[in-house]
Amino acid sequence: METHSTVTTHEKKTRSLYGTLISKDQIEKCLEEFATILKKQKFDFERDMTKLKSMVIVCILDGGAFFGVDMLRKLSDSKIEFTKVKTYDGELRVMDPKMLLELDSSTWTDSYVVVLDELVESGKTMKFVYDEIAKNLPKSSRMTSCVMFKKVVKDCCFVPEIIGFHIPDVWTVGYGLDDNGFKREIKTLYWKVTEFK
Repeated sequence: METHSTVTTHEKKTRSLYGTLISKDQIEKCLEEFATILKKQKFDFERDMTKLKSMVIVCILDGGAFFGVDMLRKLSDSKIEFTKVKTYDGELRVMDPKMLLELDSSTWTDSYVVVLDELVESGKTMKFVYDEIAKNLPKSSRMTSCVMFKKVVKDCCFVPEIIGFHIPDVWTVGYGLDDNGFKREIKTLYWKVTEFK
């Protein structure tokens, strides 16, 4: 089989509707930097306390799945847990967050817990997950938070400790972010520049 391009037909179509905001190479470099920072933080904690047994990556679904799995591949001796939060009712009105996929953080003894998501806008979802984990997290464990994309918005109730990219408040797709459930798998982050015809 002979190919002359690694760009899929799906991505070619997407590029005609969206402009590139962050390339897949930039995202890959950022993943490496995330891994370096998290390993160093875990090491620094271990200098001051009992050795941490493992790193627990807590991934917020749906969009955070790609980010979570990518980080799992770069962090040895780690495990991943998934959670899902509902923040809108059936009519897309904002509601108080509700955990749809529960976590039992009481079992994460001597762990370094990393709460991550692909995007933070208001910060409401990540703050809710972070606070829920903290309620039962053993005192021998430590916790941090990180996000790949942080939108520049006026009101934000929770700012993650580690941020990959600050992005403008525009409609974006790719790397976990979707358009009606589609385009999450694209490895580049695009911003919408034209409407669908």
